[in-house]
Amino acid sequence: MHAGALIIRFEENTGFLTPDSPLSFEAMGLTNVVEKFRKNAWWELRIIDLDIQSGKLFAAINTYRCSEIQFPEKQIQMKAYFNRIQKITFRDIKTEGLLRTAELKRHASNLTPNFQIKNFEDASERNIQKTEFITSNQFKSESQIQNIQGSFYVHFKDLHFRLGGISCNRLISGFEEPLEFFISNDYLREEFDAIKNYFTKILDTHKIQVKYELTLQGNTILNLSVQSPEINKITKDTVENVRFEFVNGNIRRKIKSIEDKSVFTMEEVFDHASEGKLPSGIFYNDSDTFLQDLIKVSQTKHFHHLRYLSSLHAHSIMKLRFVLKPLSFIFLVSGERYYYLVWETLDTAEATYIWRSEKNKEALKANFHKVEDILNLIKIQGKIAYIQSGDENMKRIYHDYSEIKNGFVSWKTELESVLR
Repeated sequence: MHAGALIIRFEENTGFLTPDSPLSFEAMGLTNVVEKFRKNAWWELRIIDLDIQSGKLFAAINTYRCSEIQFPEKQIQMKAYFNRIQKITFRDIKTEGLLRTAELKRHASNLTPNFQIKNFEDASERNIQKTEFITSNQFKSESQIQNIQGSFYVHFKDLHFRLGGISCNRLISGFEEPLEFFISNDYLREEFDAIKNYFTKILDTHKIQVKYELTLQGNTILNLSVQSPEINKITKDTVENVRFEFVNGNIRRKIKSIEDKSVFTMEEVFDHASEGKLPSGIFYNDSDTFLQDLIKVSQTKHFHHLRYLSSLHAHSIMKLRFVLKPLSFIFLVSGERYYYLVWETLDTAEATYIWRSEKNKEALKANFHKVEDILNLIKIQGKIAYIQSGDENMKRIYHDYSEIKNGFVSWKTELESVLR
């Protein structure tokens, strides 16, 4: 097989440039000549001119065969281009080769040894495609296929994150307009464009190298293959490190500036911290994982307490709630007879507050709003004013910091005595 050759395989009255790109006799200009192709028939083609925009291919035939054959690997790799071909014109068809690979129609028995065909539409003859014998000078001159290799560097700020990869635009010598270079990476998503600076920190670089191989037919791009050593380094672990850095450097800093209310869902916290550019679902499927990351990045006094409460939280009934000043959490624990709302701080020396409600969703909703009002009051007046109000539905469990392990055990024992 010749280098750069194109294989077209036939099955009776259909041709294939790729397994999923069937071409009819009409599309190949063979309607008036060929009855059907023989079993395992194929031709090796040499591309003379290819117009991807119009889907037209002009080719010469190098070989006529009837045998088992697979499409070349390069042809399969470029199937996105070849699937767009809607019409083929063959420059020279040898009668001998045609007879070897196809059964001809009766009126085509007087063909000359070498003939040429093309497709055209004739409205005066009921808009039926015809086969016309023509001369070579009616075709465009041949355009050689050329491969161009190159590389360049681009800053992260000029990259665009996409679903399944990253892209940039670059003007290449010989082109009037910039080309788009897309580098595949299954771990990347479009939303990461809002936090691309975190990728520069994790990868320890502010720019990437882009290596490309460009295949041209005249002015038509047949294939553009792009790689980047830096983008290839991005794995699931990289994205998790970016997530961790984002929580550490952005979430904890920005959530302290929210003033309009006290209690938030994870989605609301993320929306504020990323200024609406990064939904929480990009990094977290549930609030528990988010809580674990917050615990990791903090010098928390209540590491064991929060882990334990997280294991008790009734996620299916209520989303975990976040209180920002001080940074703390409202958990829902489902007891045998009651629901319990438990307020625990992340890293301040506060007691654990517990409110009980009847075990139905209407009572729980009402109690939650009451707790929300209490936290707003504490935010304005402080805890002393609320404690002195004598709320009989509230219980407090104090922390013992003198010995961390035993302090947690005693706290857990007292908590379990309340959550009955």
